[in-house]
Amino acid sequence: MALLAAAAVTFVGCSKDDDGPDEGPQTYTITFEGDDWSPLVVANYNGGKAMSVVYEDKAYTWTDQTTQLTSPCPEGWGYPFMVSSYNSKDIEKFNSYELDLYLYNARNEDATTGGGHDGSDNFLIGYGNYDEAHPDYGDSRPIFAFADGVARTIQSCYINSTCYFLSVAAKGNALAPALEEGQDVLIHATGYDAAGKETGTVTMTFASKDKLIKEWTKWDLSSLGKVAKVRFNMTGGPDNGYGFSMPAYYALDDITIEL
Repeated sequence: MALLAAAAVTFVGCSKDDDGPDEGPQTYTITFEGDDWSPLVVANYNGGKAMSVVYEDKAYTWTDQTTQLTSPCPEGWGYPFMVSSYNSKDIEKFNSYELDLYLYNARNEDATTGGGHDGSDNFLIGYGNYDEAHPDYGDSRPIFAFADGVARTIQSCYINSTCYFLSVAAKGNALAPALEEGQDVLIHATGYDAAGKETGTVTMTFASKDKLIKEWTKWDLSSLGKVAKVRFNMTGGPDNGYGFSMPAYYALDDITIEL
């Protein structure tokens, strides 16, 4: 597969503050919409397979030309963030790793439109984690970085759940039981400066027994400050004896970055 790069050259979804310095910095929101992103949407790529493992040849990549945000492959194993549009309300049908690129969307039975934040079509699917108790498993945390090496502040993004994650969280599977009290799943974003030093970590409770994310939820990342790289991780949940056992999938959209 050929190397691909997205050039998000339009300012659709761009938020600029032009009323003076008191209005704050100029920002740009990456929406993953438009002709430049279309070839990278997994429904249009490699036969439209809805399974992330088909992209393991590491040829799949993208770079937003306005902000230079990109998602390289993790240093160990794993995948970059993938641009998906698959969405469904049927967590029973789309409940396996073979359909792991499906976002949960209560409004659609099975679609490739309307699943993104504010009814847009496209979004990112992230997968992977690092278990400190089992470092021998490797580090598959998905990564944001800036292709030009310039550190920037990522103000926020929106986060949501995949069908696969929700199915296991609610009912369990062969690898993990359903979530019980006290088994919250946490998602972490850790920032790094150009020298590789951590700038901080922002943590959100992604799922608990009686509270699962089923709609786009804003996630403030601004406290990480200017970052050259961000790694995303999942922890918590039930322990099946082999560390983190939940499907480490989630969706992100509308990433706002200071220019």
